[in-house]
Amino acid sequence: RRQQTRDMGKRKEKGDKEKAKKSDFLQRLSAQKKILKKPKKKKEQAISTSLATLKDLLPSLEEDSNVSSHLRSKHHITPKQKATLINDEKNHFQAVISHPAYKEDPLSAIELHLKNFVEFENSKVVKRNTLQNQVNQRSSIAAKKQKKKKPTAPKAQKKKKKE
Repeated sequence: RRQQTRDMGKRKEKGDKEKAKKSDFLQRLSAQKKILKKPKKKKEQAISTSLATLKDLLPSLEEDSNVSSHLRSKHHITPKQKATLINDEKNHFQAVISHPAYKEDPLSAIELHLKNFVEFENSKVVKRNTLQNQVNQRSSIAAKKQKKKKPTAPKAQKKKKKE
């Protein structure tokens, strides 16, 4: 019996030791968490002060975003379209490489192509602007004509007045 009571005493001590170790571990862990939380608060404060300065930049950013939204493409390419585009580009590249002007002098051939392309794009813009001007002129002429017209009575009412 004496041996059993000794073992029980050891067990209690062992359990107490484990609890003490666990509580010490949890205290160290909580202390480390507190240390880690302090820099986060400083970072949050730094962010909030920088947000105040960003508010001043907001109007200019909105203007820039309006410009860039017009430049962005609204069309999303599907995988099938992407594959066909890649295939077409490969074929075009092979045609460029096999072209005799490119074989003679690649840099001058590319330079000539770029000049022609820029001229072509500029002509497209000019055509688009002239077409838009024509449409605007026609719509303004039509609006003027409608303003000049006086509202008239229907034909059936005119006949009754003549009789």
